[in-house]
Amino acid sequence: MTEENIKFAPKQSATATRWCVLEADDADEQAHNLKAWQQQFDQISMGQFYGRIEEVMFEHVHAFREHTSRAIRQQCNVWPNAIWMGFSADEKSCRINGHQVEKNQLMIRPGNTQFELITPEDFDIYGLVVNQDSLQLVAEKQGIKLDSHALNSPLKCGSHTNLIN
Repeated sequence: MTEENIKFAPKQSATATRWCVLEADDADEQAHNLKAWQQQFDQISMGQFYGRIEEVMFEHVHAFREHTSRAIRQQCNVWPNAIWMGFSADEKSCRINGHQVEKNQLMIRPGNTQFELITPEDFDIYGLVVNQDSLQLVAEKQGIKLDSHALNSPLKCGSHTNLIN
């Protein structure tokens, strides 16, 4: 590697230590593995459970991919003054608060608000939890006006374009 390339190469940082992979062989254990969430999982399909969470957590952002091998009923609640956005990592759909969510839809729930998520067997989901004040600040710096009603509505399923005015 040339000296010029070394100058721009990624440097090892504290961020690397924030990356975490957790595996569980019990649905309750999986529910407790997701950081800064209040959750309760009930396995609703038979068989041995396997779960995996790959996550990174920063001061105002929590990003993760979660896998569950069995169908699960989840009671979820993210931290106050946050917004959770989630979507299926593949072709499978799930249900949020009784509403069918298709593969091209984004699930959105405000923090400090309980919601129910029903997921099928062998389900993978991407999730992003962001501090609402930080999200608003970044949007303003980019000249974007967020639809606060969409971000804080009791239930919002739809495409990402529904978030911007």
